[in-house]
Amino acid sequence: MSPFSENPRRSLRVIILDDDYGWRNSVAFSLESSTGIQPLVAASGREALNILSERPIDVLVSDLLMPEMDGFQVLKRVRMLYPQTKVILMSGDFGSFPISSHLMIEQGAFAAVPKSEIIAVLPDLLRNL
Repeated sequence: MSPFSENPRRSLRVIILDDDYGWRNSVAFSLESSTGIQPLVAASGREALNILSERPIDVLVSDLLMPEMDGFQVLKRVRMLYPQTKVILMSGDFGSFPISSHLMIEQGAFAAVPKSEIIAVLPDLLRNL
C-alpha cells in the first residue's frame, strides 16, 4: 500500500526535470513506485516551462546543472510565472555551482537535495505539501 493512498486528497502533479535520461527516469520510476504519483518528465528547462504553461503543476523537481537553462534559472522563472508551484532542486555537486544551496532556498526553492539522497527523501518532502 502506498503511503499516499491513505490520504483522500488528489495526487500531486509533479514534473521531474533532468537533462540526464537515466536520472530523470530513475527518479520518476522511484517516485511512482513509492508513492503512486505518476510524474511527468522533462529533459530541458524549456520543456518543463512548456508543460507548466499547459497545466497546473504542484512540484517541479529540477536538476541544477543543465545546459541552456540551469535549475536556478528555471527556479527564478517558475517563481515569477507559477508562484504556486514548489521547486525542489537536486544536484550531484552543489559545490560546483556559484550559488549556495542555502541561497537557493532563500530565493524560493522548497528544498535543495543532493542527487545521492533525492530518491530516499523525495517522498517525505512531498508528504509535507
